[in-house]
Amino acid sequence: MLNLVKTQPVRNLLRTKIMLWGPPKFGKTTTAALFPNAYFLATERGHDSVAIHGTDCGSWAEIKAVLNDLAAGNHPFQTIVLDTVDNAWRFCEQDLRDRFSLDYEGDAEYGKGFKMISNEFFRVLTGMSNLGYGFILISHAGEETIEVGKGKQKAA
Repeated sequence: MLNLVKTQPVRNLLRTKIMLWGPPKFGKTTTAALFPNAYFLATERGHDSVAIHGTDCGSWAEIKAVLNDLAAGNHPFQTIVLDTVDNAWRFCEQDLRDRFSLDYEGDAEYGKGFKMISNEFFRVLTGMSNLGYGFILISHAGEETIEVGKGKQKAA
């Protein structure tokens, strides 16, 4: 059945879910700090030039613990910022390798290592994005040259 009524846009930063992606020192963290009552899950240093509320997270377990505290409420924060999502992915990988005694996710049964990591990562991020807060992911852009056949190409 077709819906012929156009949806109305919601212009509320508290319901915004965005990803800020760019090179280091481009202003991603500074921009995210401008959102209403932002709380940072900081997976790297570098917030010295911006006044923020947040927790330095050095593991996947710490990220999940902070998210559980945010989910419980009883705080003034309205925007959750994961800075950076790149490191959060690495923490998730390491956590699952440790949990299942793997040196590399490829050591898991065929095809299950990456799937196990991506399922865990997206389960937690989906839960975070569904808490009813604004949600910002910050990621670094990088450029490297990779060999492709007989030539070289730049990849972001």
